[in-house]
Amino acid sequence: MLIVDHYALAAPWEAECRAWARHIIVIDDLANRPHACDLLLDQTIAHDEAAYRRLVPADCRLLLGPRFALLRPEFQCLRGEALRRRQAPGRHLLINFGAVDPLGIGGQILMVLADSGRAFDLDLVCGADTPQTESLRALASRMSGNVLVHGRVEQMADLMLRADLAIGAGGSASWERCALSLPSLLLVLSGDQAPIVDALAKAGAAVNLGLFDPDSVQAVVRRTVSLLNDPALRITMASRAATICDAMGAERVVESIEQLVNEGIGHHG
Repeated sequence: MLIVDHYALAAPWEAECRAWARHIIVIDDLANRPHACDLLLDQTIAHDEAAYRRLVPADCRLLLGPRFALLRPEFQCLRGEALRRRQAPGRHLLINFGAVDPLGIGGQILMVLADSGRAFDLDLVCGADTPQTESLRALASRMSGNVLVHGRVEQMADLMLRADLAIGAGGSASWERCALSLPSLLLVLSGDQAPIVDALAKAGAAVNLGLFDPDSVQAVVRRTVSLLNDPALRITMASRAATICDAMGAERVVESIEQLVNEGIGHHG
């Protein structure tokens, strides 16, 4: 079995692997090139079957949407507690732009929040090896409220559980936030994130803040404060987010792979 997860690989390369790979599984989220595979997984909310059917063999199985999102087990374990928590939301904020935040967006937002003079309870995840981490921690220590600045984080699910609102980007963390019923304010950091953020906003699970612009940080903070002051809207957003992903995706993918193997579907060169 060969699992392919790379934007530069497509049908010609995959077809060459048929000499030794009986089953080929492709992970994609662009729907922009043909594949020679038996099963294709797209965990995002942006593409339907019509987007892929012309790109894969007629007998290829398609696993599409966040119900197949490959989340770590802790998200499934904490989902029930998260659903209960969202019924009475507090005002705890989570700012996270992934394992690496090269533009320092989280830090920019924290500085504007600090300048506002308001009290915030929040977690800021800077990511690994961020040079500004210590200066941001010094800033956090002077702010009103409980403000924590994190570098590398191993248990993101715990931070999402205690949060009541998240600010982030439209990457794979979107499905983690949905699994834990966490309403979000989302910035678009790359072209492939735009349809995801748009779809989540249309579903009522998030607010689309558009493409990141350093001059828009003040506007991001204003939208954040407005949403923190609207618990009824956040309850609605949380409920809609929870319907998008239930953290059971990895089990569904494994079941599909087992079925593929047990039925003997595949090709051998």
